[in-house]
Amino acid sequence: MDAHLHEEPIAPLNRERHPTDEVTNAFLSRYPVHCRLREQPLGQTHLHSHHGYELYLCLKGSGVFLAGDGIYPMAPGSLTLVAPHVLHLPRPAPTEPFHRYVLSLGEPLIDRLQAHTAGFAEAAEALWGTPPAPCTHRHLPPALLLEVRALLASLEKETEERRPLFRLAVEHLITGLFLTLARAGLQPASEGPSGALSDEELAGQVLQVLARRYNDDTLEVGELHRSFHLSRSRLFELFRRTTGYTMNGFLTAYRLHKAKELLRRTALPVTDIAGEAGFGDVSHFYHTFKKHTGLTPKAYRSLLQP
Repeated sequence: MDAHLHEEPIAPLNRERHPTDEVTNAFLSRYPVHCRLREQPLGQTHLHSHHGYELYLCLKGSGVFLAGDGIYPMAPGSLTLVAPHVLHLPRPAPTEPFHRYVLSLGEPLIDRLQAHTAGFAEAAEALWGTPPAPCTHRHLPPALLLEVRALLASLEKETEERRPLFRLAVEHLITGLFLTLARAGLQPASEGPSGALSDEELAGQVLQVLARRYNDDTLEVGELHRSFHLSRSRLFELFRRTTGYTMNGFLTAYRLHKAKELLRRTALPVTDIAGEAGFGDVSHFYHTFKKHTGLTPKAYRSLLQP
């Protein structure tokens, strides 16, 4: 019997304290493809990241998608592709149903397909670029949306049923999905008519400033409204309504994400990481890191060791 058919239950997480999506990571560690149609309200309501690539296709509803240093509109047919370890969060409108397909793909699988499947690297480059962009956002026309939805439905069925040779079928479907999207020549989704910026676009510009200057000790969040010619209360309100975060809250989440990346990818001393991630004071870094993760930076790094 296939060993993958016996899956241990995944322990529930305190998601507010775990911005790394360990549920998705656990699925991908067992099998590198996870595809599901989701119609229930979001389970993950905080900025998070995970090891794999993510394709997020909106079927019904609207809202915005936060990823990296951008905010992207969500509507039926919008396709958002997120690279591994990129902080992101979908924010659907709370007053309407929200249906979406979410496809997670492990990095080793994509690397192998690019190395050994003719044309796959070219198709991946058409979607993500080289190196992969943190996030790309496209809008699928109705006919293409139906085709992509059918491929995702087949992927979901294969990964759930796991019939004989399902791995071959899954890789065939992934290759077909990338081929279909790449051949469509998808262009970046339209940003809408020129003129006055919407609240979502303004919030996106603020988010870009925060993401770009997260380790700039001259950044004064309370003074950003002057650059946007808005009152302080108006800018703070539209940012929170759009993203679900205060500006200081987003900045803290972004800095913690950068700190985790440095702890995972480098051997830098924790004192250096505090500065690189935008925490000027080491004791403040330790306190904030433990408050949000339940671990000290050193303990977190030790968990990552093989």
